Amino acid sequence: MTQITPEEHSGLVGGSTAAQRLNCPRSYTIEKRIPKTEGDSVYAREGTALHEIMAVALQKDVEPTTLLPFTFTAPPSKGGWSFTVDSALWHEKGEPALAAFDEFVVTHEKRIGAKMRFLIETRVAFPGIPGAFGTSDIMAICGDEIFVMDWKFGNGLVPATENAQLMFYACGALNTSRDFFADMRLLSETPVTLAIIQPTTNPIVDHWRTDLGRLRRFEMELKAAVREAEVKGDTARIKTGPWCKFKRCQAICPLRVGAADNLARRFGDLQRAVAGKANDLPDILGDVLDLVEIVQPMCDAAKETALTHMQNGGAIAGWETKPGRAGNTRWAKHEYIVRNVLLEKGLDEDTVAPRKIVTPTQAKKLLGDLPDDLIDRGEPGKPTLVRRKDRETRDVAELAKRIVSPT
Repeated sequence: MTQITPEEHSGLVGGSTAAQRLNCPRSYTIEKRIPKTEGDSVYAREGTALHEIMAVALQKDVEPTTLLPFTFTAPPSKGGWSFTVDSALWHEKGEPALAAFDEFVVTHEKRIGAKMRFLIETRVAFPGIPGAFGTSDIMAICGDEIFVMDWKFGNGLVPATENAQLMFYACGALNTSRDFFADMRLLSETPVTLAIIQPTTNPIVDHWRTDLGRLRRFEMELKAAVREAEVKGDTARIKTGPWCKFKRCQAICPLRVGAADNLARRFGDLQRAVAGKANDLPDILGDVLDLVEIVQPMCDAAKETALTHMQNGGAIAGWETKPGRAGNTRWAKHEYIVRNVLLEKGLDEDTVAPRKIVTPTQAKKLLGDLPDDLIDRGEPGKPTLVRRKDRETRDVAELAKRIVSPT
């Protein structure tokens, strides 16, 4: 089967880096100093395999369960790894995502009074930035409205509001797939709906309604940010935020290095406060927690960079690599084949395929509210530290600037 989901990504700016370049143009220069990691995490591979089965199901109008177990194999140039979507993973993530997508489409088709038309896994080039491209999961038209939809299969919440990745895809599709929009009147007021479909969240679909006027402004903003990145280099704007997550440049980000220096100093203050030589322990702890938040990603990125260096044949004194733990075993054949083999070997039906009552979470999805006396909520989990609402907007990077200048 020909692969539908593209594996190529734009280095200058793409959908997944649009928010990063927009908010932190200097990230482009910093990234070029970090070796690229080879291979993907098991979570990234799971997401790619789920994207592929979704693309096959929608593009070829195939019932997904007939494809299970569905094995995606990356090309040799990308490591040649394989990941299999079995029935358990499909029912956990794929099925609820596809059902939510179907419901979303039907709802808007009824509201608008027209059928929705789709472009699936389409490579788009962003206007005005040579070499900037990305791949849109789903681009759609319904009447005189535009819809941009994206699958997300991870656990971290991804909001649709002002989502730079989806706005990048929308601008790119309008530039690249012009025939698709040929029958539309494209005005500043033309409605554009961005939707994130994420089965690990509730609700599964998060959407934000905007218009072409906002997309045009985004286009100009991103062009300006990329020009700044290319022209100013090490003096371009730099800022930490949600766009930093999973990005390689965190390993040597000047703001995070500055935060690490400040963290070391505040630990000295913390030791004195704990020893009773200072009375501002709560304030010190607050600063330490803020700093840990911006230093921890740098530490994780540094480890990932070191691992890549060693996997590529490099050496680091005092360190070595060891094989990762083997993944969970899965059936390589379809369930009905496995069932027949196990029955032939003498196991009974109840042992091979035991029936289980639905979980409280599954039942609530099906029925809504349930009587309280039916559910045992168990013991509360271990408390965790979270940032207070009135401190969520605090720019923790300012803590780093007190010791090390970001330039």
